Amino acid sequence: RFVLWIGIQFAGLFVLASLAVYHRQVVLAAPAAQDESPHDRRLGMLFGLISGILTAQSFLLGKCAVELLKASVSAENQFRFLGSWLVYGLVGAYGVLTIVAQNEAMRFYDVTLVVPFSFSCFVVFSTINSLTFLQQWSVFTAVRYFILGVSLIAVITGVALVAMSARLEAAKEGRTATTQLLQSSRTPAV
Repeated sequence: RFVLWIGIQFAGLFVLASLAVYHRQVVLAAPAAQDESPHDRRLGMLFGLISGILTAQSFLLGKCAVELLKASVSAENQFRFLGSWLVYGLVGAYGVLTIVAQNEAMRFYDVTLVVPFSFSCFVVFSTINSLTFLQQWSVFTAVRYFILGVSLIAVITGVALVAMSARLEAAKEGRTATTQLLQSSRTPAV
């Protein structure tokens, strides 16, 4: 199941990345507008989704890398196998790709919405990856599935509310939410 799930994620990431790169070229080729366009918003959120999925996968690969290192120190050297080196290479590649995707997301849309959205995607995909990798789906009862769903919805809703509050407050004053956060972080605490 895990290999199938990771294969689906790789295929999904390939499709999402292809769409993002194509859409990015279209947006950059269009004449610049004063206000943010819906295309910028979609592109920012698309890159945020890609970043969240990559972060969740790199988190899981990081767990595997630590286990490989522990097994090599305590028992037999695991780095005789090509797969071990592949895991470490993928951790590095995923780290770089995550930063690139998050940077592109913040380039096209407001930081106060893109980063929480990316974090929410990370939480959802990391939970699914861990349950699949550790083969824990069968342990859950219907009540636990319900509680898991409600807790994920609560995390995503909380993140969205925090992000939207900064954006709404900034909109009242005619600034971007990023400017609002920068200015509020510079004011001394009372």
